[in-house]
Amino acid sequence: MKEFVKRHEVDPAITWDLSSLFTTEEEVKTEVDSIVKDVEVFVETYENKLESADDYKNALDAYQSIAGRVYRVGSFGFLHAATDSTDNDRVKLSQFIRMRTGKAAAKMEFLEQSL
Repeated sequence: MKEFVKRHEVDPAITWDLSSLFTTEEEVKTEVDSIVKDVEVFVETYENKLESADDYKNALDAYQSIAGRVYRVGSFGFLHAATDSTDNDRVKLSQFIRMRTGKAAAKMEFLEQSL
């Protein structure tokens, strides 16, 4: 029977390279914090203030930008944790990402409801 090896024991040449998404966990956390702040600005700027087609276009453009960043950081979190689900730090980072970005995304739901 084969035994599983720890992630740090695997030859890096045969592992996923997530550096095109983020290079460090600190970089990921910084991006999550930035997303949360940008969502607050989004809400302050657009909630209950959408009146014209230009308002909606600007809101949708901003929403798309934030959503893309949420997807990118979420993808990193999932893939990073999936590479070694026995590593509690990886799992905690993934949970941190999902919790913070999920709460932030919920604050932007007003846009979809107003369309």
